[in-house]
Amino acid sequence: MCRVTRIHYAWYVALACLAISSIRAGIGFQTMGFIINPAREELGWSNTQITGVIAFRELIAGVVAPLVGWLVDRRGPRIIMLVGAILVGLSLSVVSFTQTFWQFALIFGVIGGIGVAGLSNALVFPLIAKWFSTQRGRATGLVSSGANLGGILLSPVIIWLLSISDWRSTWFFLGFLPILILVPLAIFVLRREPADMNLLPYGEEQGSEFAQEQNGGACPDLTLTEAIRSPGFWFLMVGWNLSDFVLKGALLHKVPAAQSLGFTTAEAGSVILTYGAFAILGKLLTGFIVEQVSTKWVVLSLSILQAIGLILFISAGSIWQLQLGYGVLSGLSAGGLIMMMPFLLASLFGRKNQGVIMGIVTPLVMISGIGGPLLAALLFDITGSYVVAFEIYAAIAVFGGLALLGASIVPRMTPKL
Repeated sequence: MCRVTRIHYAWYVALACLAISSIRAGIGFQTMGFIINPAREELGWSNTQITGVIAFRELIAGVVAPLVGWLVDRRGPRIIMLVGAILVGLSLSVVSFTQTFWQFALIFGVIGGIGVAGLSNALVFPLIAKWFSTQRGRATGLVSSGANLGGILLSPVIIWLLSISDWRSTWFFLGFLPILILVPLAIFVLRREPADMNLLPYGEEQGSEFAQEQNGGACPDLTLTEAIRSPGFWFLMVGWNLSDFVLKGALLHKVPAAQSLGFTTAEAGSVILTYGAFAILGKLLTGFIVEQVSTKWVVLSLSILQAIGLILFISAGSIWQLQLGYGVLSGLSAGGLIMMMPFLLASLFGRKNQGVIMGIVTPLVMISGIGGPLLAALLFDITGSYVVAFEIYAAIAVFGGLALLGASIVPRMTPKL
């Protein structure tokens, strides 16, 4: 008789978190440029005004993230996701009616920022940590791939909507996506932790010894205070910021950097698709590899690969070198590094207080999102070239890998009983 294997509910939670990440990215930073340019042209706002509101939106989301993480641990994700999806949807739909800059700043910046916090990493990755004891790497890789998948899937939709309508109608219709897709998932799928459904985390039903073996030993459940006092926390923060500094700086300046090397806009733009596809592959592959290999070698190898890719990219003399350097090598390594951050967080500090810890980590990592892009812009203004900036990025990538290596090898703290 054929035995039917029942799918653990943790995988339904993981797919719901994938949808959250995809929607958040697909109507967020990656695709906003398609709509903002025609809006700016119609309303007469400057690039500085538009960029300032986008940065303010991210700042609001970062400030609210600690509250989101605390609520996820204590109240569960459903109400937070409901509120976040509705606020993000309303901010997009209502902003299509704006006529003044202060309306845009209030609706898109403040209301949208609060909504984005409710769909942020402070919500999704603590859920993965709580629901998965084994195969957490694969689940984390799957969920983190949503950041690239959303841009790939929704970019053509946004371009098509703009071709048959204007920016106001496009924003109005996009506002329904988080409400129609994420609200039902919040109501019918998401649960705070397995115990709420009388379940064990995925893998623990196979026996605690097996679960510990697959995860490299049992992880201590540290409180926020204990985590902050741990040397591993600060190694992780330094490594995370250095890696993000490089990833975000290179991501923003990759097209003008390629153009400065003599490549056409089409050739430079083609790297975006290659990068997105290989970033997804990198997240999924790393999620599988990290379950077989020690994390210290994974993070160091990914950081070195990132540095090699950036050097090859900035010295490219042909399109294949451009694609190999940034599209393939940087895409693979960037995807893997992005996936490794929340994985390390759960491995170092356990599952119980992941929400509040991730909530504190989120605004701390915002430093790199500002500094990375500014470095290349400043050095280009001084030197007239992006070469020096990308060489510095390559060096910082290696230092970031060494800091992440430190987070992986420092002794784990034992929680107070």
